Formats: sequence, structure tokens, C-alpha cells
Amino acid sequence: MRVSVRDFDNFLFASGVILCFVTHVRVGSEVPLGLGETLLALWLACRGLAVFRSFRKIRIPRKGVIMGFLVFWLLAGTLAALGMLVALGLGQTPPTRTLCHDALALTFTGAVMIALTLRDTVGSDEKDELLTLLYGLTAVLTAGILLASVIPSNVILACLWYGTVRLCGLSENPNQFALLLTPIPFMGWHLWTRYHSARHRWLIFLAGFVCVTAGLLTRSDALVVAWGATTVSILSPFFLRAISHVILGRATIWGWVFRVMGGSMLMAWIPFAVSLFVKRFFAMCTEGHQASVRFALYENGVIALVRSFFLGLGPGAHSGLAGPFQGSEVHCSPLDWALMTGLAGLFLYLGLWGYLFWKSLRMRKWPILGLLASLFAFSLFHQTLRHPWFWVLIFICVITLRRRGTHTCSVVA
Repeated sequence: MRVSVRDFDNFLFASGVILCFVTHVRVGSEVPLGLGETLLALWLACRGLAVFRSFRKIRIPRKGVIMGFLVFWLLAGTLAALGMLVALGLGQTPPTRTLCHDALALTFTGAVMIALTLRDTVGSDEKDELLTLLYGLTAVLTAGILLASVIPSNVILACLWYGTVRLCGLSENPNQFALLLTPIPFMGWHLWTRYHSARHRWLIFLAGFVCVTAGLLTRSDALVVAWGATTVSILSPFFLRAISHVILGRATIWGWVFRVMGGSMLMAWIPFAVSLFVKRFFAMCTEGHQASVRFALYENGVIALVRSFFLGLGPGAHSGLAGPFQGSEVHCSPLDWALMTGLAGLFLYLGLWGYLFWKSLRMRKWPILGLLASLFAFSLFHQTLRHPWFWVLIFICVITLRRRGTHTCSVVA
């Protein structure tokens, strides 16, 4: 089988995005440079060389949602830079470690996303190829982690498990590994609708089963809440439609018997499932005083935002437990984004999410809606903005939901 330049480009990019979660092996805490970042830097270098060799053939979006996504990143970068200048002027810069780490991570992620947006080969077909690569590589990495986790070794136990009870993979924190696995069920759902052969669908199912198993082993409450809330919100319309069809449809006597029995079992199961979900949600808030800690971080984050509410304070950790500017993140991505880019950046951020939700609902792209909802729900409990995985999936959703025939224009040297 012949491997084309496009296939190598996609594989290099997807491998770099997935391996960014291997945070056990990095240069240092202030420099977020590991194996995944190195591969993405190599991909950026290849893209830069391609641009240099064929500058006249570059196609950039002239209008449409792709152009909007590019403008989003350019404006966000400008607002973050201005916010950093405001923070320097106010003397409220975060600790050097968090400032350098966040600034480098966000700059690198922004460069990757701008290069991906300007790449002239991202069409509807390649979008599925890229999504398949991301899905497959995640499943292969997760399967390897699960197989290695059963080996009785103290070294492997220390690397793959967090406190011997939570699977963290090759990440320093199990929540980072949970972020990788959060959208996997809905990515598999989307690929299931795209591939129709039995062999492909069996592979998609097995890969999804492996990732869901690993996700449960992370014991991430945010992941469980994201999966539960997304599944319920998406399946509710189908469930109500099926109930109305059962009630209003005609049936024989035995049909009515089965309907009554099934309805009774369902009505008995729903309260149990709801109570289990509510208990898990409140356990997430109360375990280890998480509720008081989170509300303190939210409150102090808002206090810090008031200092520069329009432009923000740039990259870094601006919240704290006892007060603002103590080097702690809010652990809520929308509020963390507002602290970096101000209310202007928050408006752009929420506008992007609102557009994608509205577009997926209008086009009835239920797997894409589930992917977006799970990512957004998870991001409400953790800082996900530094991870290229988070933004790459958003970009793939943008490509999936855009209109066909987006206009482009060539760059003339």
C-alpha cells in the first residue's frame, strides 16, 4: 500500500495531538515540551516548508465559518497579548512558572490551530480520515495502557495509576487522561454512521469499548457527568418520540401486555438511574470539600477579572483559595478564558460554542452535538484550553458543519 504525503501529514499531526497527553515525559514544568509537542513542532515545520515552496498556491478562506475560526484565533491571541500588558501595568502578573507555561502552551496551540485552518487539504473527506486516525490512535494507546496496567510491577503501577486507584495512563493527572477519552463514544457514533461495512463497525465498537472502560477506570467525576448529561440530553427527544408512538400506536392484546410490562420496568429504572447520577454529581462537589474549593476559586477568579474585565489579564493562573492572584487556576474553562482574554474574548468563545450547538441541532448531526456537549460539559470542571486535542476536535466539528462550497482565494506573492 502506497503512503501519500497527505497520509503522512495526517498521521504525524494526529500522533502529535494524541501524544500531547504523555505529560510524564517533558523537559520541565515551565516548558510544556514533550513527545507530542515535538511531533507537532515537526508538523509545523513541514507545513512552513510547504508554504515556502508553494506560496502562490495557498488557499485561504475568504468567507464562511472557516474564516470565522481563523479570525477567532487571531483576535484571541491579540486580546491575550493586550491582557498580559494590562497585567504588567497593574503589577498583577501571575507566578513566573504558570505565566511561562500557559503563555508557551497557548501560543503553541494557537500556532497549530492557525496552521491547521490555513491548510489547503482539509476537505470533507480528509476530515473523516483525520477523525478516524485520532479515534484509532487513541484506542491503540488506551489498549496498550490497559494491557500494561495489569502487569505486576511497581514501576508500571507508579506510572499508570494515580494513588493506585485511578488510571492516569501516561499523564500526570487522571483528569488529563479523562479529557482524552471524554469525546470518544460520540466520535465512534459519528464514524459508525460513516462506515457501513461490518468489519469497520466491529473495529469501531471494540475501540470504543476499550476507551469507555479506561474512562471509567480514571474515576473522573467530570467525565461521568459529561457522559451522563450528554447522553440524556440527546436521547430524550428520541425516547419521548418512541413513548408517544407506543402509547398512540395500535397493538394486539399481547402487544399491550408487553408495553405495560416494559413501561413498568422503565418507570422503575428511571428513578434509580436519576438518583445514581445525582449522587455522583453531589459526591463530586462534596468529596474533599470540592464544592467550597471550587466556589472559592470561582469567586476569586471573578474578583481578578474585575481588575481588567474587557481585555483580561493574559495567560497564567490568576485565582486562588484565599484571594485572587495566588497562582491557582479557576478550573472552569469559560472563566479561565475570560481571565485571559476578558469579556471580549469570552463573547467570542461563547459565540463559537453557541454557533456550533445551533448548527449541529439544525443539521440534526446528533453525534457531533454529543461530541461538542461532552467536551463543553467536561471543560466546566477543568482547564482544557491548553490542550490541542480540545481545539482540534472543535475544528473538526467546524469542518463537519460548514456549508459545501466555501469560497477560498489564493495568496499572490
